[in-house]
Amino acid sequence: MLREEKMECVHDAASQTLIYIGKTEAESVECFERHRDADVRKLRVSTFGGSVRSAIAGARIIQAEKWAVEAFGVCASSCMNYWAPAAASFSSTPGTILAVHGRPPRRLKITDQELQDSGISAEDAKRFKANRSAVIYTDYNDHKEFSRGLDIPDDWFGSTLSAGGKIARGIGDPKAEVLLVGPCHAQLIAHILPVKVWWPSSKRELQEFVDALPTDVRLKQCELDGLAD
Repeated sequence: MLREEKMECVHDAASQTLIYIGKTEAESVECFERHRDADVRKLRVSTFGGSVRSAIAGARIIQAEKWAVEAFGVCASSCMNYWAPAAASFSSTPGTILAVHGRPPRRLKITDQELQDSGISAEDAKRFKANRSAVIYTDYNDHKEFSRGLDIPDDWFGSTLSAGGKIARGIGDPKAEVLLVGPCHAQLIAHILPVKVWWPSSKRELQEFVDALPTDVRLKQCELDGLAD
């Protein structure tokens, strides 16, 4: 969805801040674990997302350590799904891209061609096909346990068709599957933690911001409420 950035994990003891740039993969969990015994008050992150399981593992640390999370640059996908609502508070710096694009699917979707290309035996492939409808995607179970534990409404994740249907309007590409998060969307987790996210100050600035993004997006209709022309 967005440009990959080189991983960085920096602890600034003077400001009690841990800075993490990179994917929400095992590297992020290792970074958080390495510094959880340090005097960290704030986690500053820039990430376009990654692994659901690693992101949730990182979110558990954020929650346990009561870190505030401040996004800069970009906080998308698993970052917004899990790190934002797990924080003691969540905020974003000016110009930050905040985006979601759905929860993990309930069923593991593997095509017949992907099964054939996987190299498993014909017998195992046949067995999988016979039980395909009963296979629950592991990430979905992890996701549901996390979201239920924090009482996060499903609309926070943008649903599985995140930018379509009733919840979005056509500013940007009407076919886009990325939902841009602003103050209105952020209110969905405001009952869990204090939230203050940056947002353009007018409809014109918002359109310019959307036009400059490296991916097509949509947004909730209420994000336009109260903006000057």
